[in-house]
Amino acid sequence: MLISERLNTLELTIKSSQDVNDKPATVQTSETRQLEEDKVDISEEALAASANEKNDKPTLPAHIQAIVDQVKKLKQMLEEAKTILLNLSQNNQLTDEQKSVLLKQKQSEVLSLQGAVQIAVSALRDALKEAGISDPSLILDALS
Repeated sequence: MLISERLNTLELTIKSSQDVNDKPATVQTSETRQLEEDKVDISEEALAASANEKNDKPTLPAHIQAIVDQVKKLKQMLEEAKTILLNLSQNNQLTDEQKSVLLKQKQSEVLSLQGAVQIAVSALRDALKEAGISDPSLILDALS
């Protein structure tokens, strides 16, 4: 587990100021809790570096982020179309002819959206490859 993830649950000890009993003085905030089995000494420099670590996460180029956003939008549209298709198939208020026509239309829309998602994901892979992005976390974030 990263130090930055454990900061909110561990007691912070400041080495530079010690009390009369030669014990480290502790800083307690509302977010810190002392865990007897886990005690870590963290310097102020480490705390600052840990805070900056969260901000140092690399981002995707704008054109790749646009593709990611489009993939997400298409996936959402696909899920909505599938839900409507399921509702149509369970609708007993429509005549068989109406139901058949609407089901064919919605099935066609679902198939089109599935194809669009596949094309967009393929374009995303190509753009990641072309941009030379090989950081696994960025690729997973982009493709998820």
